[in-house]
Amino acid sequence: MNIKKRLVRNTVINYLSTFVNIGVGFVLLPFLLNIIGPEQYGIYRLVLTLAGYLALMQIGVGTTTVKFVAQHLAKNEHQEINKLLTNSLLFYTGIGFIICLFLIISAFYLIGYFNIPEEFLADARLTLIISGVFSLFLWPLILFRKVLEGMQEYILTSGYTIIFSVVRLCLIFYFLSEGGGIIALIIIYFTTQILQNLVYLIYVIKKLSFLKFGVELVSNATYKKIFGFSWVLFAIQVFGMLIYQTDRIVLGVFLPISSLALYEGPWKFHSLIRRMNGIISSAVIPATSSLDAMELKRKIIELFLRGNKYAVILILPLTISIIMMAPYIVIYWLGSEYHGVIFATQLFVSYWLLNCSFSLSGAILIATNKMKYLLWYSISVTLGNLIISIILVNCLNNFIGVIWGTVIPYYIGYPVYLYFLLKLLKIPFSKFLNRVIIPTYPIATFPIITGIALLKVHLPANLLETGAYMIIITLSYWLISYFVSFRKRERDDLKQIVRSIVR
Repeated sequence: MNIKKRLVRNTVINYLSTFVNIGVGFVLLPFLLNIIGPEQYGIYRLVLTLAGYLALMQIGVGTTTVKFVAQHLAKNEHQEINKLLTNSLLFYTGIGFIICLFLIISAFYLIGYFNIPEEFLADARLTLIISGVFSLFLWPLILFRKVLEGMQEYILTSGYTIIFSVVRLCLIFYFLSEGGGIIALIIIYFTTQILQNLVYLIYVIKKLSFLKFGVELVSNATYKKIFGFSWVLFAIQVFGMLIYQTDRIVLGVFLPISSLALYEGPWKFHSLIRRMNGIISSAVIPATSSLDAMELKRKIIELFLRGNKYAVILILPLTISIIMMAPYIVIYWLGSEYHGVIFATQLFVSYWLLNCSFSLSGAILIATNKMKYLLWYSISVTLGNLIISIILVNCLNNFIGVIWGTVIPYYIGYPVYLYFLLKLLKIPFSKFLNRVIIPTYPIATFPIITGIALLKVHLPANLLETGAYMIIITLSYWLISYFVSFRKRERDDLKQIVRSIVR
């Protein structure tokens, strides 16, 4: 299968996986808020946030593994893959031990710094301890998902993500309905994660018949190669994660723990689009790494231009539909008592109106090892987010302060980032304008008019009708874009790819 067809197929299956996974999250949120309450749900999210911070300890080795596996496979360098994975596995095992120790220590010393009611402190401590123990087993296994991504086996990884997401949903509904609480919730979460990654390990061993691990393959030279690439990537990931994880930490420190539950609604919608954006990027990294290894620079630029146009076509109408339907989504999904999160949802999602236009930029800069500008941009945005969030949370005494803190720096930084990005990739702004912006943004008037017309005719009476309106709004844009935004060659390519996927 050629790179173009593989990239599109991987992107499609990743989108399917993401929609199922996020759908599970949307179903679970009102259920969990009702069963365990906003305080315990806030603790659950806080624990996962701390675990998310600790994920930074992989210092970019995961994405580095994806890049180098793709690169070495393109050149049939099997021994290099053995060295890479042996050293990476040793590194990930060490991470598991460190994270376990940190979470257990946090259970006794750190947890008291958050605004957790006294009656929930024991559960919070036990949740952290359990998370630490499970981390011993989970972290070494995480490596093998990265290996499969480097092999571009996204059908497998996404397929099992769908299966285990549904299994996790069923287990949570069953055990929590039978009286289980936050402890059962965290055990189910980590157990299904471990089992899923065990499946990936088995597949990697079967697929890579040449694969072997051994002490003799551990070397300083391999670690220098890994960390020589990953340190900048690590810094970018640190600041990227701080933007989102710090929101919850700021809320947990300055506001009641229940404010995390209010934040979670808007976050779900923002995260939906963010993950759609991330799916495109994750499939692009190994594909671009292969092109870069073969020194096909012109194809990389074409991938950037066409890929970003397709990203806008995918993400922009969904963003518009969420903004227009947010009042009905929130009321029918969470209940009328959560009316206050409607504007927060619209604000959080609005971030993607502009930023979807360079969705592939980070992945292409990483795959071609042009990351230093991305690093400085990430540092600037993160510091802006932290400062604005703390100021506004204290001034407004409301969780929406952290959302303003996320959105404002990105709106301000958009033109600056775009200018230097195009300069770095040697792409004229006029070319970007003609290939990405002009074919996609003007036709956004059609879904807006469609949404207004639907609301004039009939206001949605339930969540099902609201979802149907969102689908109609999104499809109206996609239909127009097929005839207006796509060139004839692109329409022909799309038809061929769809046929190959169906087969």
